[in-house]
Amino acid sequence: MRHSARLASLSPPCVTQPALRHSARLASLSPPCFAQPTHTYPYSLEGKHFWCYWTKKGDEDIDGVTREYCAKDGADISKSPVPLLFISFPSAKDPLWDEKHPGKSSATIVTFANFDWWKDWEHERVHARGEVYEDRKKEFGEMIWAQTVSLFPQLKDKVE
Repeated sequence: MRHSARLASLSPPCVTQPALRHSARLASLSPPCFAQPTHTYPYSLEGKHFWCYWTKKGDEDIDGVTREYCAKDGADISKSPVPLLFISFPSAKDPLWDEKHPGKSSATIVTFANFDWWKDWEHERVHARGEVYEDRKKEFGEMIWAQTVSLFPQLKDKVE
């Protein structure tokens, strides 16, 4: 795993919606915020943004790894790590969070996906897309969470 704030050159081919590509580039133009939390925070989380890249040892070709991942069949997406995650803990930045939600915390985890993995269900109603869709979505989420926990082991078994 490689951690870096450089994302400007990364524009995965599977991100086809201009708004998403534009957002990724805007977010990458300035370095991540390294604000320190101003209060005691559960699980020792920091109020920072983390750009996390997963590559094979010695492989620095983030674009190539991303293209390879996007080319996978949708049924195989949970068999290997997602090559890019953005992880943040917004509640660690909010000085009033502990007052409003004592003993709780929040995480934001953003990544990309190839629309082709999900297009079979694009015309189905939300919450009525069937078992295959729900299983794929659950496995994808579990992979992303496992990657997050590998970086922040104190979060293991903390999801309600």
